[in-house]
Amino acid sequence: KSDALSIDYKEVFEQNEIPNVIDYLSIDLDGAGLAYSCLEKVLNTGYEFKVATLEHDAYRGMGETDMKPQRNLMKKYGYCS
Repeated sequence: KSDALSIDYKEVFEQNEIPNVIDYLSIDLDGAGLAYSCLEKVLNTGYEFKVATLEHDAYRGMGETDMKPQRNLMKKYGYCS
């Protein structure tokens, strides 16, 4: 049994012959920092995503702990300006 944080995304992508550029990435995980951790794992695969949507809890006052770190990670990989 696997979950979003224990899966080896690169291995799954390679086994399923997923192209290096993927059209859409969606991450929606409940729990503090889980979406960030998953995003980091996925981005570390070396695959590129044309569009991504990410869950965050900024609307609950957690912009500094959820949205800002996600945005900074996306910037690191060249997705945000």
